[in-house]
Amino acid sequence: MGSAKDNNSAELQTMIDDVVAKGGKVELLPNNTKMVCNIFEGKPGTIEVDENISLGGFRHEYRHFLDDLKDGHKGIGFYLKDKDRFFEYERRGYEEEIKTAEEFGCFEIVDKIRKQIEKRRREIYGDGNN
Repeated sequence: MGSAKDNNSAELQTMIDDVVAKGGKVELLPNNTKMVCNIFEGKPGTIEVDENISLGGFRHEYRHFLDDLKDGHKGIGFYLKDKDRFFEYERRGYEEEIKTAEEFGCFEIVDKIRKQIEKRRREIYGDGNN
């Protein structure tokens, strides 16, 4: 799939514009890919991504932003206390990556993404070796 800015710049810009319009931020940071919830309840978070992020990777983080928005920007502590919701939102982010991989015919990476979901589940719930 490659870099979203090179291969899917219009969709990428639409998502970035939406985040900003909803009060969030998008920051380009080398070797970084995450949605950072604000520590203060009621304040939108920041999507921090490498400038060469894939479309699936950005869709994943954008999904986190939208889920946090739906919850009213509860702050990171809310998600750390509610592990079921935290994992559900992580799973939803990875599902965005799977849909993107399938959309572009990159079926060979779907199993890798599913393994990342399971690894993340273990990290959140603390069961088993990561």
